[in-house]
Amino acid sequence: MSDRSLTRLAWSLCALTLLILASSLVLILLGWSTPVPQGATPWWDRTLSLVGIVGAPILGGLITSRRPRNPYGWLWLGFGLGLALQHLAASYAIYARVVEPGILAAPLTVSNVLGLGGPLSLTLAPFLLLLFPTGRLPGRRWRPLAWIAGLSGTVVIVLDLFFDSPDKVGGMVTVTVIAAVFVTFSSLALSALSLLVRYRRASGVERQQLKWFAFAAVLAGSFLVGQQLIWLAALLIAYSLGGDLLSLNRSLENLLEVAVNVSLYMAVGIAILRYRLYDIDIIINR
Repeated sequence: MSDRSLTRLAWSLCALTLLILASSLVLILLGWSTPVPQGATPWWDRTLSLVGIVGAPILGGLITSRRPRNPYGWLWLGFGLGLALQHLAASYAIYARVVEPGILAAPLTVSNVLGLGGPLSLTLAPFLLLLFPTGRLPGRRWRPLAWIAGLSGTVVIVLDLFFDSPDKVGGMVTVTVIAAVFVTFSSLALSALSLLVRYRRASGVERQQLKWFAFAAVLAGSFLVGQQLIWLAALLIAYSLGGDLLSLNRSLENLLEVAVNVSLYMAVGIAILRYRLYDIDIIINR
């Protein structure tokens, strides 16, 4: 496939992701005046979380249009697509259950299938750190971590495919999904160390890129790992003692998540536009 065809494919994938987000926004606006059940995410919070996703496919399209054969831009496209599908799944489910029951086809099945976007984006997240900025691993020693991250993410995807809310099924299914999520987020935290390794070896342009990305990545990684550790602790407590899961204030959590996402997109965008991240050959050949 030619570079031009790959570029068209990348922008098509970006457009598809934005269309999915637009569809989710339409469902949100149509249901805005309908009160949501207690415990469900309010319409405002759903809109806020949507804002935090928009930058991912655009960033992926921008990188891929300049280096279509480098995997890094495609990772952002896949990451954005996964988040968009997950967002649409939630909007579709709440609209079908609360706003106009019976008007949308197979709400449970559709939302479960679309919800696979969440585990997909989770699986790709460590590679956004591992492959920055060259699109390659920092070295052979990082291959086991890449395999572990990919396999643990795949386990989560498979369990989500065959079980509705595998974290609530109980037994080995719940234990396995908890372990897989823990390993995936541990891989994400360890992947952040690759930025430090690259920074120590880098100079000039690549070091400037890493400064911008590392700042946002530390914020994003800290938020995600902290969020999931709280979720895992609450899940273990609920699984052992019974009762409902503990949770943070959802609006505050969404606001922090959006701020972290936007800072990450801006940091990578600055690295691209000012320090020519996409000119990978210059970095590799130095």
